[in-house]
Amino acid sequence: MKDCIVNGIKRRFTKVRIPRTNGEAERVIRTLVEMWHNKGTFMSSEHRKMSLKRFVNGYNTVKPYKLLDNRTPYELIQKFYYG
Repeated sequence: MKDCIVNGIKRRFTKVRIPRTNGEAERVIRTLVEMWHNKGTFMSSEHRKMSLKRFVNGYNTVKPYKLLDNRTPYELIQKFYYG
């Protein structure tokens, strides 16, 4: 939250328990469950947190998206910040 305020990002909330108003977030959760959580066995809460960080890092830096002109989210952010 603090970073959002510093960077001038306004928080917006969707209606509770209405997936169609929150489709993007619902899709991210579905992807995490299907591609990460259901395929792993975690020894502890810390192990699960570390595994999630690794998955998200790889997902954002390795997998290109058609929606992003076959770039990764990381590449898009790099272009946004550094031209």
